[in-house]
Amino acid sequence: MINFLTRRKHQPLPTIERWSSFFDVNTEPLKLDPDATQEFDLEYRRQLFWIAADIVRQQVKPNTWEAFRLTAIDNQTVAKTSKQLGMNEGSVLVAKCRVIARLRVEVSKLEEQLHGEPKRGGL
Repeated sequence: MINFLTRRKHQPLPTIERWSSFFDVNTEPLKLDPDATQEFDLEYRRQLFWIAADIVRQQVKPNTWEAFRLTAIDNQTVAKTSKQLGMNEGSVLVAKCRVIARLRVEVSKLEEQLHGEPKRGGL
């Protein structure tokens, strides 16, 4: 080890060009496709949503989650959801709003864990 360290003083360090040719690596800056970047961002947000959804689903009553799922995810009307779940329409709307609020909090927590600070804009 000592021989290696002492010999290193006499040998010049390889340049980036030399290493890149050795590994056949392009040293040009990476050019990102805007469409691919948008698709990646969308998929990232989708995954954050589903992770947060799993957390929130365990925190709320099953009827509350179903009211949210049917109206927000499945795009079912409030009237049909209220009949299906045996709730009044106001309760369905309140349940949906409460779940959305919790989802925003959980997404912020996840982003803070991943990046050190939450992104602005919620879901």
